[in-house]
Amino acid sequence: MPTEPPLDTLRIFAAIRPSKAVLDPLQEWWDSARKLLPETGWRAMPVENWHVTLAFYGETATETIPDLRRRLDKIAGETAPFGIELRGFGVFPDTDRARIFWAGAFGIDPPEALARLAHRCMNAIGQGPEPDPRKAPKTYRGHISLARAKGRRQIDLAPFVKNPPPVLSERVDCITLYRSELAPKGSRYTPIERFALRG
Repeated sequence: MPTEPPLDTLRIFAAIRPSKAVLDPLQEWWDSARKLLPETGWRAMPVENWHVTLAFYGETATETIPDLRRRLDKIAGETAPFGIELRGFGVFPDTDRARIFWAGAFGIDPPEALARLAHRCMNAIGQGPEPDPRKAPKTYRGHISLARAKGRRQIDLAPFVKNPPPVLSERVDCITLYRSELAPKGSRYTPIERFALRG
């Protein structure tokens, strides 16, 4: 039987996958809170897909992925484990045109660590010089996507204000490079490689 030719590109991203100790209480809150979403037009993301995106690379030539893996390993080797805190919620881009309902993720110990790591991962694809690792982008907003809207939807967040998610924290000790495969029922994420933080 002939084998299929290798793919020329993979849809990939770098992310942090929080531990079960953090995701379980967040899921418990979400199982109740998701009932506050409008009845139609929203699709909850499966828990196995929950993650904090550091950098989305999109369709990437397979021949460039080994170099990306080396760059991510270098970044991980220069980054010490740090704390993150999951708290709050919101939507992208705003309540009049919402497409994503999210739970917030913030760096703690030190506060800038998460944004710094994202900044370096965003530039790891090899397009231009690597930025100063001491600087963090002001535009990065760490989050876990909990639900996606079909199109753009108006949403009232007031009911969620009365029932906010729990504040949860833990140490981040690795970066994961994922493959994303699109499907009618939602994307499937497969880990390609994990890079331990060891700075």
